[in-house]
Amino acid sequence: MYRLGIDVGETNTDAVLLDHHSQVVQTVKKPTSPDIVSGICDVLTEIIGRKKTNPKDIAAVMIGTTHCLQALRKKENLASVCVIRIGSGKNAVPRYLKAMIHFAVTLCQIIWR
Repeated sequence: MYRLGIDVGETNTDAVLLDHHSQVVQTVKKPTSPDIVSGICDVLTEIIGRKKTNPKDIAAVMIGTTHCLQALRKKENLASVCVIRIGSGKNAVPRYLKAMIHFAVTLCQIIWR
C-alpha cells in the first residue's frame, strides 16, 4: 500500500508517493495552476502513470496548500466551508479536539474583526 502527499504552493505543486516503509517511490513537481484542482489532477495523473500505480493501492492521500492561508491573510475570495475528518476507532476524533475548536474560534474572531 502507498501513501500520497500533495502540496499546492504559490509557485509549484508537488506530489510524493511513499511505500509501506515510508520510502519515497516517486516525486513530481509542476507549476501551480490558476485553479488548484487541475494542478492536483495533473500531479496525481503523472505520479500514478509513471510507475503504473493502481489507485486502489493508495491507502491515504494528504493534501496541503498555502492558498487557504493566503486567502485568509488577504481576506479575498473567502466563502463558508466545512471540513470533514473521516476516521475509525481511536483515530476518529483527535484527542486535541477542544484545543482545535478553540483555535478555530479564535482564528475566526481575528479574521472577522
